[in-house]
Amino acid sequence: LDGRRTREAVLMLGWLAAVVLAAGAAQDVPAPVCVTSPDALPPQPFVVKAGKTSSSEFVLDTHGGCLSIEGHDEPALLIRLDPSAQPMNLKVISVSGKESTLPARMTLLDEHFGELRSYPFERFVKRGMNYSTTVFLEPAATVRYLLARPDDEWVGKQNQLTQGTRWTVFWATPTLVGSMSNGNEVKRSVPFTVFGTLRLELEEGARLIDPAKR
Repeated sequence: LDGRRTREAVLMLGWLAAVVLAAGAAQDVPAPVCVTSPDALPPQPFVVKAGKTSSSEFVLDTHGGCLSIEGHDEPALLIRLDPSAQPMNLKVISVSGKESTLPARMTLLDEHFGELRSYPFERFVKRGMNYSTTVFLEPAATVRYLLARPDDEWVGKQNQLTQGTRWTVFWATPTLVGSMSNGNEVKRSVPFTVFGTLRLELEEGARLIDPAKR
């Protein structure tokens, strides 16, 4: 219980701090209005381009939606999918920023906003600086929306990042040609917070087997 209260406090402090910063930068920015149901969130479309690999970025911030769940408020994003593009495999990428990383929890919803499946952040795999998971969409599932919100089990933890630089010098003499390379790595940590950027990618017509159904 104490751990849950601590996570809820972190969520609220992060939310309020971001609202204060946004208000200071632009005084005409209204405070977020929280709703109690995903169907009250303004949907943002994920556009599928025929015959091409589709990719779009979505941002969870103070300008987006706010969802009240189990007594606490948190940012939320409702993404509307194109039903004509199913079946498809949809890669969800949490893009690590310079100051923070969003530990996203993705929920698949049907046309009536009923929950079909949930992907907690523990399903995401770190690749480079970012985290990603694959969402499998099938016609029988009738998935119409993705609900993105922070996974409060991860908020407040640290994301370890490694950045490196590498350089190469080429040299030549009348008889020899060669090169010399060197570089360095810098390790740092950034917090998992309630805000961040998500990138959605898909290849139209791609079919893979959901490991959970093998």
